[in-house]
Amino acid sequence: MTMSANEVMAQIMALPAPEKEKLACMLVEETDWLEDVLDAVVVNTRMDEPERPLEMLLREQGLLG
Repeated sequence: MTMSANEVMAQIMALPAPEKEKLACMLVEETDWLEDVLDAVVVNTRMDEPERPLEMLLREQGLLG
């Protein structure tokens, strides 16, 4: 089951203050974890996009001649 952003925020706001502080610290300090979460969000939002060969992407970005 996927939660909406509003549901997630409601859950976070319902946490006791020490737990909110612990979560905020983790988000700031644990950049590897946060990067993984952001990567997962990007992958999830782009699931329906058509696949492209890597060579095509590199050409579009001007990285291949």
